[in-house]
Amino acid sequence: MFRAGETIENPITGERLTFIQTASDTDGEVTVVEVTVRPDGFVAAAHVHPRQTEIFRLVSGRMGVKLGREKLEAGPGEVLTIEPGVAHKFWNAGEEDLVFVAEVRPSLEWESL
Repeated sequence: MFRAGETIENPITGERLTFIQTASDTDGEVTVVEVTVRPDGFVAAAHVHPRQTEIFRLVSGRMGVKLGREKLEAGPGEVLTIEPGVAHKFWNAGEEDLVFVAEVRPSLEWESL
């Protein structure tokens, strides 16, 4: 179980997650993390959340994302909503750190992933 303010890093994928709100803070309603992805970083694999919605609020950098069969890019100020059941993956599509705030609703077991 994580606490707000804790940070975890994956040196292989280049991801760093800092927890802003956790399931225990919100009675399982939402987990909110600030995600930083280095310039050659990526999420490990396409994946699906069967019962959760993910919302990405881009702060800086460029995000490449694949939603189902669609590929797109997003930048600062843009918001991406990934509905339950949609296969997705993302990567840093730029030459600087990608920073975004991710919300996962409801939290369910997301923090244990």
